[in-house]
Amino acid sequence: MNNIKKKIAILGSTGSIVTQALDVIKSHQDKFEVGKSLTHRIGCPDFLMTGK
Repeated sequence: MNNIKKKIAILGSTGSIVTQALDVIKSHQDKFEVGKSLTHRIGCPDFLMTGK
């Protein structure tokens, strides 16, 4: 089996679509990881890693 993770780029706002995408990535951490991010919540640069 192929155990290589797919790197996912997150583009867009910090709305519900990004939140749902992060939920899917967190649920399948063995298959996906956030590779690049052009999304940023003002005052919280760790938003994509924590989802908060």
